Amino acid sequence: MTDTVVPGVAQSGQVLLREAAEFAAAAARCQARMLETLAEYRRLRGRARDVPQEVALVLAVTERAAARQLDLADALVTRLPRTLAALRRGEIDAYKAAKVHEPTACLTDEQAREVDARMAEKLVGKNPPNLRAAVQRQVHRVDPGGAAVRARRRRAERRVELVHGEDGMATLVADL
Repeated sequence: MTDTVVPGVAQSGQVLLREAAEFAAAAARCQARMLETLAEYRRLRGRARDVPQEVALVLAVTERAAARQLDLADALVTRLPRTLAALRRGEIDAYKAAKVHEPTACLTDEQAREVDARMAEKLVGKNPPNLRAAVQRQVHRVDPGGAAVRARRRRAERRVELVHGEDGMATLVADL
C-alpha cells in the first residue's frame, strides 16, 4: 500500500487512489505467482519447443508474448531473486520486472545477480523508463568491457515491422 498523497485531490479521491494502489499491488503478487508457475512448468517440460505454444494457448496470448513471459519467469527464478521478491511483495509489477530482466539478459548469471543485488533497494517508485535506465547504468558498471559486445548484439536485433490495424490504419515499428 502507498501513503502517497496527491496534491489537489480531495480526501475521498485519496482513498480511491490508495485502493487502486492496493489492487495494483495485489495484481503484482498474482503476476509473481503466475511467473513462478510458468518457470516451474518450463522446468518440468524442459526446453521442449512446444512450451511457448502451450503457454500461448492457455493464456490466450501470441507465441512470442508467451516466450517473453517464459524468459522473464526463468530469469526471475534463477538470476533475479531480489526482483522476484519485490514482485512477490507487490512493490513492482511484471512490466517493471521485465525492465530489469531485459538489460541483464546478456550478462552471465553471476553478473545478473550482482545487478539484481545493486538494484534491490532502487526498484520501488521508479517508472519503467527510469527503472530501465537505472538497470542499464548498473549493467555498465558490472560489465564495462561488454558494452561493445552488447551494442553488436543489439544491432543484430534491428528490425522494422508493419503492423496492420483497423480501418485501413497501420503502425510502423522500428528498432534501430
